[in-house]
Amino acid sequence: MARRVRPNIFGSIMDGTADAEPPAQLRMPDPARPASVPVPPAPLAQAENRSTAIPAAFHRGPVAALENDLRQSMSQTLRDIDTALIDPSPFSDRIAISEDDIQDLRDSIERSGLRVPILLRPNPEKPGRFIIVYGRRRLAALKSLGMPARAMIRDMSDVDSILAQGQENNARLDPSFIEKALFAASLEAAGYESRVVMEALNVNKAYLSHMRRVVTNIPVNVIYQIGSAHGVGWKKWHEAVDLVLKDGVDPAIPEGLFDQDPNKDTHFLLWLNHLRRSVARKLPASQPFDKNRERRARPVFTRDGKTRIGEVRRNGRAVHLCADPRETDFTRWLDAKGEELLARLYGEWVEADRG
Repeated sequence: MARRVRPNIFGSIMDGTADAEPPAQLRMPDPARPASVPVPPAPLAQAENRSTAIPAAFHRGPVAALENDLRQSMSQTLRDIDTALIDPSPFSDRIAISEDDIQDLRDSIERSGLRVPILLRPNPEKPGRFIIVYGRRRLAALKSLGMPARAMIRDMSDVDSILAQGQENNARLDPSFIEKALFAASLEAAGYESRVVMEALNVNKAYLSHMRRVVTNIPVNVIYQIGSAHGVGWKKWHEAVDLVLKDGVDPAIPEGLFDQDPNKDTHFLLWLNHLRRSVARKLPASQPFDKNRERRARPVFTRDGKTRIGEVRRNGRAVHLCADPRETDFTRWLDAKGEELLARLYGEWVEADRG
């Protein structure tokens, strides 16, 4: 049995095609007459009275009438608002919006106008002003163009506003782990229950716990210097937390660390590698065996932080230096030079221990 396809009335409203003549199967025949019998035209006066009393869209059937009603409802709820009257949300879901972030969006708005309206709610403390619920990037682009914001305005509770902001931005912006963590922290600091935070971000209790651990132990100013760190999940952030808590490394970013690579996408790895090197420098040349020391494998990366080349692993009193098997050329070279390199490292240790 063929599946019946329903007409997309909402799509036609948005693209402006709702006033087009509906397909034949949607036209309403006169139930009192067979379809083959032509319907005589109504008298002129009667037609004029009918046209003034009933919207024209109704004569094209109930679907067209519903489209017309919905479009009229939308036109009544959309307003052009001066961007100077729009206040930011008290809960930020993005670390920053730069000029580069909105350049393409600004160009699109300049060419075609704002296609998707932003959502505002009245500011309960400042009559005549509004608070943005979602659409921060669109608002930033409109401000830079000096254009008013086409907006939907809704009376919303604080909780409904937070849920709408979090869920819309998760769907449209793909915020990073650390951006979500900061958003969650700001909500919890304002007294919102975990249930609300998890629903707003669409995360479970375990994931929320990962977020708390990071924002509790890494200073906020360090996080903002690193940036949004897209592509970096909670495991890498937890490694940084472990280096701070268990190895006593200072998480502060040294001056000039990011100068070597202005690309913000690499800032997190540059910082993480700095923490790893700090651990190595903190270890004394001669360190007694500590049976309680964590025996986790410690990954080793190239200096730019982009490529994993191996790991250091401790098992009992033995220490293993393992090359990443994917680095086949390096693995062969290390196999050939292993004895020489180990002897050199031992010599360096002897000299350092004597010094």
